[in-house]
Amino acid sequence: MKFTFHKILALAAAVVTSQALWAASPLTGVINNPTYKEEYLGEWYGGPYMQAIQWADANHVPVVMVWGAAGCSKCKNLDNDVLDTDRFINYRKERKLVMVYIKDNVAARDFTRKGVQNPGGKEVALREFPLVLVYWKQDAASKAIEQRFVGRTGRMLVTGGSLLDQFIKSIDKYTSDYNAVPPVGKITMTSSIPEGEILVEGTNTVITYTL
Repeated sequence: MKFTFHKILALAAAVVTSQALWAASPLTGVINNPTYKEEYLGEWYGGPYMQAIQWADANHVPVVMVWGAAGCSKCKNLDNDVLDTDRFINYRKERKLVMVYIKDNVAARDFTRKGVQNPGGKEVALREFPLVLVYWKQDAASKAIEQRFVGRTGRMLVTGGSLLDQFIKSIDKYTSDYNAVPPVGKITMTSSIPEGEILVEGTNTVITYTL
């Protein structure tokens, strides 16, 4: 095939357009502040990932970290079919986990994929993308939970169902014990009773009080 100068320019423009489309991630509102804050819980954070990890360690909140590469079609599938869906947006806002979304940062890639053990017990690094890390230090004395997997159908911690089902269930498998918001219910009390217990309606929470 003979390429003219104009055809070469057209091909170059197509490549640039393709890269721009990838760079314009469907994930809107990714926060790139250099310091992680409590108000970012449940929102995608694209700043220094270790800031988020350190904050999560100190506050004992689970982390979900997703790493993708430019030009990776499976990464784009995860963005479109999972991360940018209304169901997942509602899920992450409700769970209020530390959500980290990083692209193309080599240090972040190596951190996200390291330390996976093969059946022989040897540590290996994941070689396929997108990479996902579920991380949770439950208290100061405990060792952090670190579960790494590839965000593709059949490669997650829980398989079966849609890509979205597998992704959510894989997160829940290791973070289901975490409750971001304490139980809220209706409290009714009579001031003539000097002391006693109140059952928070709709929960198993009992409050002991003294007037």
